Amino acid sequence: MSVEKFDVMISYHENDEELQTYLTDQLTKLGLRVFHASSSDVSRRVEAVINCSVFILVLSEWSAKETLCNDETSLAYISNRPIFPVATDEYPVIAKHLDFSLKLTLAKINWIFFKTPQEYDANFDSLKAAVMNELQTAKSGPTEDANRELSRQASVRNEYNFTIGNTTVREGDIEAEGESDFWERNFAGHSAVSFESLWLCFVIEYKDLLDLQFDEKQMEWLEKLLFKEAFGRNKIISKQLFLDFRGIGSAATAADSKLPRKTFYSRVIDYAAGNLAMKEVFNMNSIIRMDAIRNLASFKTAAVVSSLLDLLEEPDANLRAVAAISLSKVGQGHQEVYEALIVTTEDPDRLAREAAILSLGKMKCEQAIPRILQIWRNDPIAPVRAAAEVALQQMEVPATKSARKMVDLISKEITSLKQQAK
Repeated sequence: MSVEKFDVMISYHENDEELQTYLTDQLTKLGLRVFHASSSDVSRRVEAVINCSVFILVLSEWSAKETLCNDETSLAYISNRPIFPVATDEYPVIAKHLDFSLKLTLAKINWIFFKTPQEYDANFDSLKAAVMNELQTAKSGPTEDANRELSRQASVRNEYNFTIGNTTVREGDIEAEGESDFWERNFAGHSAVSFESLWLCFVIEYKDLLDLQFDEKQMEWLEKLLFKEAFGRNKIISKQLFLDFRGIGSAATAADSKLPRKTFYSRVIDYAAGNLAMKEVFNMNSIIRMDAIRNLASFKTAAVVSSLLDLLEEPDANLRAVAAISLSKVGQGHQEVYEALIVTTEDPDRLAREAAILSLGKMKCEQAIPRILQIWRNDPIAPVRAAAEVALQQMEVPATKSARKMVDLISKEITSLKQQAK
C-alpha cells in the first residue's frame, strides 16, 4: 500500500478551526497538498506528521494544553519535520500554558503571529515564504532523515542529531567567524577536564540564556542529562568527546561539516529538546505512542532506534512486540539490535518472542541461528515454533539446512518408532 505524502500537515485544536481553515485554503491555492483532521482521527494524523514535508502548529492556549497537539509536535521534531508555530496570541499569553517539553522544543523556532483575522493576509506572506523555502530545499536533494545512517556513537550515548526548526539557522545559534569555541575559551591547552569544570564554565558563560529557559530544578535535570546520557557518565571529559558531542569531532559526517557550527549552548538545547521530545512521544500516557512506534520504523535515526531498543524492556508486552517488529526495519547489520532481539526471543510473552524471531529472520541474522534452532525444537507453543521455522527458511545457509535435515530425520524416526509400538 502506497504511503500518502503531504506538503503540509496542520496540527490544531478544534477551537482554532477558523485559522486552520484560512491556512488550509491559502496553502491549497498555492498548489500544495495539505492535511488536517479531527482530533479523533489519531492514526491518520500520526501518518501525516511523518509523511509531510512541513509541520504547522496552530499554537493557542487550547492547543498548548492539548496532549495530542503536544505529542504531534514532539513527533514532528524527532522525525526532522520543519516546524512552524503559528500563534494566535502574544507569547506571554501562550507560554504560561506550555509544558517544559514543548516550550524547550519551540524555544529557538521563530513564531509567526495570527492574532486577529485582520492580520491574516499580511502575516501569511511570511509563512508562505518560509514554507516554500523549506519545500524547495526538500526538493533540491535527499532529505536528511532518509540518508542518515543508523549509528549510535560509542562515545556519545543516545545521540540526538535532530534539526531544530527550519532551514535557516538563527544568527545567535552559531559561532561568529573566527570566534574561538567554548573549549578554547575555557580550557585552552587542556586535552581533558572534569565534568564538574565543564558544567561550571557552561553555567557561567551562558547564565543569561539559561535563566530564560530553566528554573533551578530544570537545571539539575539538564546537568544529569548531560552527565549520564550525553557524556556517558564520564567524570573526565576529553576534548575529543566534547567535539564529538558538538558534532565537529572525528565522528562527524560529511553532511555535518557543511552545516553552520552551532554554539555549545545551542547544541545542549538541541540535545535536551530532542530528549524531551522522544520521551513525550513514547511516554506511557502518549495518545500517539503505538502509532508512532509503527510508523517511525521508516526512519533510521539513532534516537529512534535507541527508543525502540528501550521499548524492548517495557512492562507492556504489546509494546515489546511492536518494537521488535519495528527494529527489523531499521536494524539491518547492526550488532546492538541483533543482540537485543536475541535476548527478546526469551521473552515470557508469546507475541514478543514471535516478533523477535521473525525480525531476526527478516534481517538474516546468522548469529541468531543456534537460538532460533533451539526454539524451533523446544518451544512449547506451536505458533512460536512456526515463527522459528519461517525465520530459518529466510536464513537458508548451510548451517540451517543441515540442522533442519537432522531434525526432520530424527522426527521421522520418532514417528516410525511410535507407529511400530502400536
